Amino acid sequence: MSMMTRSIAISVCILLLGYSVCVSQEAPAAPIDYARIDSGATVVAVSEGCNPPPYDVKGALGEGNHCSYPAAPPNWFIIDLGQQRSITAIEIDWRYVDKSADDFNLSFGTEQDALDTVIEVRGIGAQGTYWYRVLEEPIQARFVKMEVLTLKNIEWTVINRLSLYGTPRIPRLIEQYSERYSWLAGHIDGLVRTAEAGGIAVPDGLSAARERIAQLNGLLTAGEVTQQEWGAIETEYDRLLAAAYDQEAAVSFAIERRKQPDTVVWAGALDTMTHAFRHIWPSATSPGLELECARNEWESGQIVLGAPSAPLTDVDVTWERLKGPVTLDDSAMTVELVAYLKTEAAPYMTHHIGWWPDGLAPLAPFSLPVGEVQPLWVTARIPANAPAGTYTSTITIRPAGHPAQRVPVTLTVWGFTLPTQVSLPNIFSLSQMLVESWYRADRLTWDDLKQTYYDFWLNRRLNPTSLYGTKLPPPEDLDYCLQRGMNTFILEYVYNKNVFEEEKFQALLEKLAEWDPILREKGLYDKSLVYLADEPAEKQSVTEEINRRAGIIGERFPDMRRFIVLTRPVDPVFLGSVDVWCPIVSSMRPEDVQAVHARGEQCWWYTVGAFYGLDRPLAESRTMPWLTFKHDLDGILLWVIQSGWRSPNRPAGFKPAPGETMWPSFTVAGHGGYNGIGNLCYPGADGMPWSSIRLELLRESMEDYEYLALLERTLTEHPDEQYAPLLRVPDQFAVTYDIPETGAFILDHRHKLGEALNDILGGGGAGNQE
Repeated sequence: MSMMTRSIAISVCILLLGYSVCVSQEAPAAPIDYARIDSGATVVAVSEGCNPPPYDVKGALGEGNHCSYPAAPPNWFIIDLGQQRSITAIEIDWRYVDKSADDFNLSFGTEQDALDTVIEVRGIGAQGTYWYRVLEEPIQARFVKMEVLTLKNIEWTVINRLSLYGTPRIPRLIEQYSERYSWLAGHIDGLVRTAEAGGIAVPDGLSAARERIAQLNGLLTAGEVTQQEWGAIETEYDRLLAAAYDQEAAVSFAIERRKQPDTVVWAGALDTMTHAFRHIWPSATSPGLELECARNEWESGQIVLGAPSAPLTDVDVTWERLKGPVTLDDSAMTVELVAYLKTEAAPYMTHHIGWWPDGLAPLAPFSLPVGEVQPLWVTARIPANAPAGTYTSTITIRPAGHPAQRVPVTLTVWGFTLPTQVSLPNIFSLSQMLVESWYRADRLTWDDLKQTYYDFWLNRRLNPTSLYGTKLPPPEDLDYCLQRGMNTFILEYVYNKNVFEEEKFQALLEKLAEWDPILREKGLYDKSLVYLADEPAEKQSVTEEINRRAGIIGERFPDMRRFIVLTRPVDPVFLGSVDVWCPIVSSMRPEDVQAVHARGEQCWWYTVGAFYGLDRPLAESRTMPWLTFKHDLDGILLWVIQSGWRSPNRPAGFKPAPGETMWPSFTVAGHGGYNGIGNLCYPGADGMPWSSIRLELLRESMEDYEYLALLERTLTEHPDEQYAPLLRVPDQFAVTYDIPETGAFILDHRHKLGEALNDILGGGGAGNQE
């Protein structure tokens, strides 16, 4: 059979149209219509660069794993479909693209040695983690070769799945855009109802958007969807999403102007679970800020400022000390500026693409353009010895040339105290390397800054330890961190990818031997972990090496706990080698947790992108500790919270001036295009870490966990049927991490927990519990 090659260059995600392939058909083709190439398909050949079978077979067949290309491209694999098939659409899913310009070739043929149809896929990746193509004429083939020619990020880019379809109705796209358009239609309907209830005319743009959404939904339910129609569905969604944001902004300001027709400066209070978007006046504002907390707790709220008719300049903010049973000192309340960061895209459903509130910068005079909103982040920091009772303050906002605005603050301090010792074991990795690298030009060393970073982590009930690089804290800093509440730290990292050098392992054993007497003397075996492996591959050679090393560690240091992080459920291949398991959230199974506990071991869980997205509902950032309590897990982990402190972000490019609240130069997209992934704080001036709204909500959730743990301990000692139902985590928290847009249910349940603890331990507000 003669070789007949057709090459088509395809750019990014919106591909060239009008492509047609004609090949001879030697036998009837069986159509395929499924996301995973299933029965009868096998990988019949691979290049040396691919991971060997069966690992890449699972990836190519889409069985929940991925094909990895650890060596330099080109690499390839060939799939035998078992019989000749009719292929109408093709889809590649890969991850960690980092806005790369990756190149692939896809070849098809009826014989393995005669792949006579070639599709060149060039420069894809900038728009997301998927590439797809609908063919005008189906390809008839039994053998399919996927060849990776170039990858921008050799270390991270891996192929998740190659999917072939006998229909142009690509299931992922149907599901994705049906969900997105359904949400957008509901969102626009809600804006119409809001406008009508607010007594303003419904903007024409909302009616036009509803009509266009109905048209596009019709395409999604049609029998066929062409490549051009898929392109329209994608691009129109982005346009309609942006239009909905603009209309929401217009409606919100129009309604508030009806309420305050003669006011040139708006000011109000807002809870922490609501985004204060830059151009949308939040409808949930109230005249005053009301907070509740225990002693030895921080509690936050927001003050929002609006400029409805004229720009505001040189805005100054001051506040009074909190006064109640006593007058608390200045440190008992802080006010920070909320800063906005810009998203460029999102591989998931989100409210909008554009400016999102997240950064928390030191307070300084600021300006606010007309038609925009500026939030302030207010935090009460109540000492452990503060008397219970009601405290008040006033926050005064003075724009130049306009009347001052005053927002009252009322704080209820309950009659119980949160422990300094953190109850929930956790690792939110602190990177000494990233700190030193960012501030090298400022001649600031880790020794200069380490106590600042220890305190920053510990103030948020997080452990200042590290999964990677230099392990923290070193022995000389242990006592300080332990006194401040640290409950977990990493000793050493045992297995790094495919590194088998015995010399390095022996050196690691020597380090553990140095740690052993320290742990014994201080009684820290239950607070320390030996990190066996990070997401090890499902390869026999990898498993055997990890088990060998774990066995040696267990024999020499029987009191040390061995810890493993897995992208799959608790895996019995490591039984006897692991004392603390940590599967990813999507692989956590309650039955595994029960089995682990029955063996006397512990089970954590970890996240990479879930829970802490910058452009996701704020309730997600307050979720993980609640679900940890619900599922009786023993700890939580996030790989790092400083991932944005590296390329493409640079110290020279990110230097916000005092009072600057728009941070366009800080790139928020990370692995897979996820915004804010692994980055919950920002590199501030003079070596100072600046927090984020998401990090402060994580801190709030760590405190929520303390409420649950304290009530559980109290009811164990003194059972009370009245309060026992409060230990049931609200049903709105899903099995993993899907939750409603609103976080009001979290605040409501926390309030009930606080009132219960106050009744039991504080005498209804007048007691003292240490």
